[in-house]
Amino acid sequence: MLKRSLQPHFLMNTLGALSEWVETEPAQAVRFIEALGAAYRHLLAVSGERTIPLARELELCRAHLEVMGCRQGTAFHLETEGVDLGAPVPPALLHTLLENAFSHNRYVSPHTFRLESSVVAEGTGPRRRYVFLAPVGTGPGKGGGDGTGARYLRARLEEAFPGAWRLEDGPTAAGWMTQVEVPA
Repeated sequence: MLKRSLQPHFLMNTLGALSEWVETEPAQAVRFIEALGAAYRHLLAVSGERTIPLARELELCRAHLEVMGCRQGTAFHLETEGVDLGAPVPPALLHTLLENAFSHNRYVSPHTFRLESSVVAEGTGPRRRYVFLAPVGTGPGKGGGDGTGARYLRARLEEAFPGAWRLEDGPTAAGWMTQVEVPA
């Protein structure tokens, strides 16, 4: 997970932005360094875990949104509805969905990402359903498939909930929607 987060393209863009801010906007550089440090501290803390409480995952996501907000000069938010902050999720599940959204879109104005959660009674027992919505930005907008992020999501879901998970995603009028179901 940590190795995946240090992709050369991301790292080079990050260092380039930081280099410019150190010279032109030192306060922004400090804010960015602090945001980046917080994001990596969260990643380091959860990287060896099979599951973590949703509250920790949301902290990681908000730290990543702070980093991306600094990099892109705008504000990003994550709204939640119906979430159980103690529910177990694989680490970086939602973080990966955020990374994918930024990889496939360019956001030049404030945007809000959304996570809804509910418990549904289907099949053998109650299941927790997460619906994550990444807003439409500019750029290619292509998502889904079997890229690095999708492979990571499937591997972590299988590790945490062997044979008992479901993942679906696709475009909607409001953006890219990903639905994950796991045992409740």
